[in-house]
This record gives sequence, structure tokens and C-alpha cells, in this order.
Amino acid sequence: SGAVVRLLGDPARREQLAGSGRERAAGWPTEDDTIAHVLSVYDELAQPLTAARG
Repeated sequence: SGAVVRLLGDPARREQLAGSGRERAAGWPTEDDTIAHVLSVYDELAQPLTAARG
């Protein structure tokens, strides 16, 4: 596509996009954070209904 060809010819723009991507990804949860969150949801869902109702 034309956009890809333009990007290939623009090293400064490629670096800008790469930096933006790294910056955005730095704010994502880590694998350990994600696993802990999923396990806590599973634990909550596995509780008997009477305990969940408090």
C-alpha cells in the first residue's frame, strides 16, 4: 500500500511511531498482573452463591 511505501521512505516517522508504540505498551499490565487478576476473578466466581451474597 502507499502508506507502507511512504513509511519505508521516512525513517524519522518510523522512529516516531516506534517510540509511541513503546510508550503505549509500557502502560500495559504485565503478564504476572494479568494472571493475578484472572485468578482472582476465578476465585470470586468459584465461591458458593450464599457466600457471594454476603
